[in-house]
Amino acid sequence: MRLKQNGIQIVYIKSSQGTNITDPYFRINYNNAKASGLNVGFYHYVTARTVEEAYKEAEYFSSVISGTSPECKLVMDFENFGNLSVPEINDISKAFLERTKELTGKDLVIYSDAYNARNVFAEELAASYPLWIAEYGVEVPTSDVRWNNWVRLSIL
Repeated sequence: MRLKQNGIQIVYIKSSQGTNITDPYFRINYNNAKASGLNVGFYHYVTARTVEEAYKEAEYFSSVISGTSPECKLVMDFENFGNLSVPEINDISKAFLERTKELTGKDLVIYSDAYNARNVFAEELAASYPLWIAEYGVEVPTSDVRWNNWVRLSIL
C-alpha cells in the first residue's frame, strides 16, 4: 500500500528462472501487489544455452504465470551468456520471446544493460521488442543503443 501512496503504479515481479525455479515469493508478491492496486508485470531470468532450451523456458515461464492477470508487458532477462556467441544469444532470445508471446498472447520487453543492448542484442530484436534498460546512477540513460523504443528502470 505504501508504494502506491508514494506514486508507484507498476511493479515487476520475478516469476521464474530456467526450467524449474519459481521465485519462492512469486505468489505472495503478486497477491500483495494486486491487493495494493498496483499494475503488475513479470520477468523470467533466462539460462538457456540452446534454442530448444529457450522454448522449454518459455513454456515454464508461461506455466508459472498462468492464472494471473498482468497488466504490463512480460520481460525477458537474459544477461549471463557464458560461452555463447552473439548469434547464439540472439537465436535463443528470439526463440524465448516468440514462444512466450505465442503461449501467453502478451507482448514482451528485453531487459538489458547498455553494453549488451549496444553490442549483443541484434537489430532485429531491437526493432521488435522495447528495451528496459538497466543503467544506474545516471539521470538520462545512454542513447548509444540499437533501440528506438525503450523504458528507463527507476530505483527509489
